[in-house]
Amino acid sequence: MGILDPDKYQEFLAEPDELDNLPVEVSRYQAKKCAAIIMAGLEGHITYAEETKNVARFLHAAGFEAGGTPFGTLPRTADDLWRELNALPWPLPGPPKD
Repeated sequence: MGILDPDKYQEFLAEPDELDNLPVEVSRYQAKKCAAIIMAGLEGHITYAEETKNVARFLHAAGFEAGGTPFGTLPRTADDLWRELNALPWPLPGPPKD
């Protein structure tokens, strides 16, 4: 998202506004894949632990694209981030195998 004042960004995220209930375009498939990546990262799968940052970026981008952002354009679109996430193989459930 470029260089942002951390305090202004936190204020933007924490303060409710009239667009907070605006639907965000994330498909059921995308939600399932993002949840699987997050769960794998939490279970200790190294590759997926690193990709949880891109899940967060994807969700931020989807939200900002739906309602706009006072910070200008985002460095990566939700579609761009989704292509990267979708290219990952589905993680196996549970902790990594030794």
